[in-house]
Amino acid sequence: MFLISDTNASIKFAAFGKLFFENSSIIGELGTCGTRGHKELKELSKQNITGEMKKCVDCALSSIGFYTFDEFSEYEFWDYDARYYKDAEEKALESYGLGGACENDKYFLHLAVTYGNILVTNDLPLYYLAVELINIGECEYEDGFSILTVEDLVIKAFDNGDINKAKVKEVIKVWNKAKRSVLKIKRPLFKERGLM
Repeated sequence: MFLISDTNASIKFAAFGKLFFENSSIIGELGTCGTRGHKELKELSKQNITGEMKKCVDCALSSIGFYTFDEFSEYEFWDYDARYYKDAEEKALESYGLGGACENDKYFLHLAVTYGNILVTNDLPLYYLAVELINIGECEYEDGFSILTVEDLVIKAFDNGDINKAKVKEVIKVWNKAKRSVLKIKRPLFKERGLM
């Protein structure tokens, strides 16, 4: 399963309407953690948002699969945090100048590692933390765990012919209006395909 870790990623998928949420043949099962992902989106929907952003948030709320995972005890989470994140965070800070993924982000990473999910994020500190966790190779994660961005999955769908150039360009405009622009590290993927 693709586990969406943050509201930004949810909103980016929602800019395509229900396409990615309802057609699992395009990329596979897509969902988030009900107790945290749903709460974040609900809180965002109560804020004074308008236009494209509101449409995306409403679409995400009505379309995402919200899954209930087993809750981790405070001890289990602390133990995992103490053993695995410290080295990866230091490496991410050293390599990319980014560290400090928040506790909520780490929780999603913990879910993905434990259940063998593909973590989908548009939060750079979390992205680099997961990359370094994999690179260091000391983490006992389940088969299937990896890290991707929404942009990676959009490019995959484009390359497979599931969405066309006009649609991607239209969605990039929506991302920009909603202040959810293309993640800077993935910009070259879009440029080399003439999507930007």
